[in-house]
Amino acid sequence: SDLRAICQPYLRSLQRLSAESVFLSIVVGRNRVNVDSIEAPGRIVTHAVRGRAVPLHLTETSRVLLACLSDAEIAEYIRIASPLTRAPAPGVVTPERLWKDLRAIRKAGYALGHGERRFSERRVETTYLAFPVLDAAGRPHAALTIGGPQERFGIANAEALLPDVRRIVEDANRQARLIP
Repeated sequence: SDLRAICQPYLRSLQRLSAESVFLSIVVGRNRVNVDSIEAPGRIVTHAVRGRAVPLHLTETSRVLLACLSDAEIAEYIRIASPLTRAPAPGVVTPERLWKDLRAIRKAGYALGHGERRFSERRVETTYLAFPVLDAAGRPHAALTIGGPQERFGIANAEALLPDVRRIVEDANRQARLIP
């Protein structure tokens, strides 16, 4: 089955609901890769670069996928990927901080993040809301993410959309569980 085809209606629903850019990402090795997206009209937070690998510890979308792995798999990821650099930003993510973030994501069932992202030659304050799409065994097939500039899609906006986003993502998960 084509996960992109199954998730496309949910991407459209999330984009209509939020009026922001939406992304479908999968795990490839120790990375997250965007495989589909719908960009928002007007000012956007990023161009969805399909196929670009982003380490699983870097962004909210990546971490929502990492959080769905077993503790042993996460520990092995940390061992292999260390030091957990924050490229292109300077610095390192500590394993302790990463575990804390992953536990919070597991508890909430989603990742909500905000911060500065580089867009072309300028920096944009952004908010991202990411949910896992799981298979029948609870393993991550993909992540559905909404992202936008904070002036349009701040934390309060994202939290206000949570009940409707959860309903859409729950339906996506019901369909995705049918894919082995």
